[in-house]
Amino acid sequence: MIKKLVRPLQYLWHTRGVKDRRCRRTARRILRMTGSTTRLLEELSGRKLLVNTEFQKGMITGSEAEIVRMTRLYFSSVESPVILSISSLAAANLTEREVGDIRGGQIPLGTIFSSNGNTLWKSGICFKTLDDGRLARKLNVADSRLFSKEYVLWTGDRRVGIIKEIFNEESVMRIWRR
Repeated sequence: MIKKLVRPLQYLWHTRGVKDRRCRRTARRILRMTGSTTRLLEELSGRKLLVNTEFQKGMITGSEAEIVRMTRLYFSSVESPVILSISSLAAANLTEREVGDIRGGQIPLGTIFSSNGNTLWKSGICFKTLDDGRLARKLNVADSRLFSKEYVLWTGDRRVGIIKEIFNEESVMRIWRR
């Protein structure tokens, strides 16, 4: 179960080790925001966010179908991702077009779910810090200390699924690199 953080000071405490002021502000914005991460990153960089799908599988659990996928979101090079995203999406709550776009693996979820003019929002936000060398290698960063934001994603009144976004200081700095 995902717990909602109600104390914004926890965000500040966990990001205090980030040395670059612009990077620290951006990390805090990513952690606090309840809208589209895709839109925020594209706004900050002035470029279109690209997707590299590491893993994607449709699964049936009980009577409900889900799509599980891991993607690296990047701007200039797949070898320099900004965020690693792990998603468990409820296929029963998705339109045929959304399922097709997700299975295509080339479009960020934020773009897919907000393309109909629907508002994206997040509930049950849970923030953690991790020390995971395996995930750091997937992000192609030297420091294994990572931020993790997990939440339930909604588009309009539909519960889309559970998303986990993983990043750190080094990966966030890639927003501004050309």
